[in-house]
Order: sequence, then structure tokens, then C-alpha cells
Amino acid sequence: MKQSNKHHYLPEFYLRGFTNKDGQFAIYDCEKQRIKDRMFYPSTHFFEKHRNTIEFLGNKTDILEQAYSQFDNRHSKLLKLIQETENPLLLDLQQIINLQEFISHIFWRLPENDQLYMNEYKSNLNFSKTFKIRDKITKEEVNNSRTEDILKSEPFIKAVRALAGNISHLSYTSAQDYHNWKLSYSQNSFKVCSDSPIIFKTANPKNIFESDFIFPVTKKHLLMRTFNSLEIKFLKPEICMVIDLIIFKQAKLFCCCSRKDYLTTISSLANNYDLEALKNRLFQYIHNHPCSP
Repeated sequence: MKQSNKHHYLPEFYLRGFTNKDGQFAIYDCEKQRIKDRMFYPSTHFFEKHRNTIEFLGNKTDILEQAYSQFDNRHSKLLKLIQETENPLLLDLQQIINLQEFISHIFWRLPENDQLYMNEYKSNLNFSKTFKIRDKITKEEVNNSRTEDILKSEPFIKAVRALAGNISHLSYTSAQDYHNWKLSYSQNSFKVCSDSPIIFKTANPKNIFESDFIFPVTKKHLLMRTFNSLEIKFLKPEICMVIDLIIFKQAKLFCCCSRKDYLTTISSLANNYDLEALKNRLFQYIHNHPCSP
């Protein structure tokens, strides 16, 4: 079977939530600092060639990409439901757990977290001690120089990354916190998405569970996770624009939007604002306005 080489760090099924009625979006190119001339399908951006290809003993495999595909199949059903819901949506407990796992996977797939993953694998016991090598006959755990070399090898460490989202999620045991994960809905919103789509209150978090954050689930739905109980809310248009400005300014390579004119507006305004000041304004507003009128 032919191996894949076009590996998305933002899955296509997620990106479809930011497209227009034709299934396309506008793209801002951060390196060229301009909006591209035409509209694009999700398959054309937010990927790297051979990003998830692993070479071991001279052989190349896309097993890491296959693992991501298995998780994508599980998460895509919930994302499709949210994308097709034109109103605020109350998620049940299992759906919230599924959404937590999905966002945790997104966090660890982002290129901006490549070095963080390497650091966590080497230092975080939840990563480095998760795996045990056993004798296939006796089933006893084997600890020797060879197994240590395997656990420290680049191909093995790279392959384990597919499970990083689950490792973080399973390490998070605060069940009473589920009510602090809420979706907001903005009927007339055109929300942007970028290759850095998660807005964290805490600087440089090591996973999604240790900080308040905002995450655009679709062009009309935002996930708000805070340590204060929130009601589902309709955010004011100016706060939605603050969120879009932050996501745009966080982008490293690309930012997308279903509306080219709105993306043009955001890109023209972005240089007038400081990123940290925008984030402070956003989280101050959220914590001072726990419920919408």
C-alpha cells in the first residue's frame, strides 16, 4: 500500500468548520504578509510533507500518520455534529471528554510544540514511563541496554507522539472540572483559525489542562475552558474580534477564514494591537462576565 506523505497537523475535518458554502476558505500567508488571491480547500494547507514519516533501520513508514487517522475517525463525528448545529449546543459528559481528547491531540500535533514534546518525553514520567518492553514469550518486562536504546531512539520517540494527547488526557483526573468546559455560539461570526489556534491564559503551558483557554471549534462555535464555572454565552462582537486578532497574531505560517473581506480587516488591524494586551483584555472580560444578558 502506498504510504501517505501529506500530513496535516490540523485535520481536514476540523478545518471544514471554517469554510464557506463552497467548502473553501481564504488564506493569509504570514511569511509573505498577504492574503492569497484565491480561495482554497482544507486539503491544501496546514500540513507538512512527510511530517509523520518515520525511518527505522532504513525503512520508512507512515505508522504515525495511520495512528492519527484512527483518532481522527473517532473525533470527526463530534466535530461534524457541532459544525452542523446552528445554535448553542449543550454537550453531555461523554462528548466533553471526547472534545477534551481532541483538543489535547491538536495541541501535541502543532509544529510549534515540537520541542515541548521532546522535552516532555525526556523529563515527564507520564511520557517516559508509559511504555514497557516485554519478552514476547514470558511476557516479563525487559530492562537492559538494548531496551533503553529503543526507548531513547528517535523513531520510537517520534512514534509515541501519536499518544501524547491521550497521555495528557489520562493524566488529567479532575472530574469535577467538566462543567468548566463550555461552548459559546455566535450566529454572525466568521471566526478565523490559524496554525496556533489555542489561546492560553497561562504562558507556555505544558498541556491544555493546566490553563484557562479559548479554542475555535468552528467559525461560529468557541470552546471556553476556565477554572470558574461558566454558562453558555453569546459573546459580544467586539470580544469575538479580539479573539480573532489573537489567533491571527499567534499564527506562524497561515491563518484562514471563510470570508476574505473579514480576514482582510483582521490583517489590517493586527499591527495596531499588542498580543499580550489583547489576551489580558479577553480573559478579564470572560471572568468578569460569567453569564450573558
